Amino acid sequence: MKKHLYLFCLLAFSIGTLSSCGEDDEETCDELEVCTNESVTSCCTCADDACCTYTYEGVEYATADEAADAIGCGGTAEKADIIDRLNESRSRSKASFNN
Repeated sequence: MKKHLYLFCLLAFSIGTLSSCGEDDEETCDELEVCTNESVTSCCTCADDACCTYTYEGVEYATADEAADAIGCGGTAEKADIIDRLNESRSRSKASFNN
């Protein structure tokens, strides 16, 4: 009986430990000022683009294009510049994972 209880506790502890993986993932962020008094934060949890998000006014966006649409300051040419700057910011956020 003690052996079964011991195995059950060991199994429960193992499952609890495994399920907590990923909750404390390292996140690196870079803040970028776009337009006047507007800032966007890019954050990444790994070196892959899929692990990165952009946050603007409290809303997370998966791509630079979505974030640039939400920012909405300037015309098409300025949007392209903002997207380039957002991608550079994402690259800085990912840099610590490439070491």
